[in-house]
Amino acid sequence: MAYFFNFPEKVEGWETGKKMRQSVIRKSLGTAPVPESEEHLTEMYKVYSLFSHINRQTVFYRLIGEGNRLTLGGQGNVDEKVVGANLRELLSQMVWFVDVFNFIFAKLGIILSKDYGQHMLAYRGEAAPLVKELPALFLGGVLPD
Repeated sequence: MAYFFNFPEKVEGWETGKKMRQSVIRKSLGTAPVPESEEHLTEMYKVYSLFSHINRQTVFYRLIGEGNRLTLGGQGNVDEKVVGANLRELLSQMVWFVDVFNFIFAKLGIILSKDYGQHMLAYRGEAAPLVKELPALFLGGVLPD
């Protein structure tokens, strides 16, 4: 969505079934007017691809199976690092969802005020430093790489 928000002329090709390489999209977004870092996109891909299937590495963190520390009661509470990693994912998703909603507005032909556009883009500058301060699920974070 961020790619189409930055490059609206590419939407028509995608709608007609033109294949788009992910590597081209990641590189294009790195230098786009509203950029998205390649490192951030790679991290998001890794999180969503790993957690979309049940496996030994993520069962513990998905509240499935034995040895679950995320329930209340006798098993104890979750570690602060896990809470921070989940907050990091939520903030990253917020950035993505705001982009999606604004893309939908543009697609529907809804013209938003210039003030709204500037305010809408300003959240990226506020969220990005917070995301970097929180522990990652990977890259030396909660889950092994």
